[in-house]
Amino acid sequence: MTSGAFVERAAFVRSGSPSKPLALGLLDLIAAVSLGVTSAEGSPVRIFFTDPNTALMSSLPWVLVPAFLVPLLASIHLALFYRLAAPARRPATAGA
Repeated sequence: MTSGAFVERAAFVRSGSPSKPLALGLLDLIAAVSLGVTSAEGSPVRIFFTDPNTALMSSLPWVLVPAFLVPLLASIHLALFYRLAAPARRPATAGA
């Protein structure tokens, strides 16, 4: 998680656009979810059959990662994309 923050910050500094690091972060979340689904026991799309598997993620406190943190971080990324796509609002001038 810390390395992701540094990578996104470096990508922002290099590109000058906040949408590119956000896209990298969202792609990272999508990759993590797809790897979890394709390695889960009993998954119809399971392609990874070796250890380690995802059995640990079904016990507390690890279950909070896929059940709470992944949707939270995905929604934060989407909200930031929405905010960046919205036109810039100018502050109202007082006494006009």
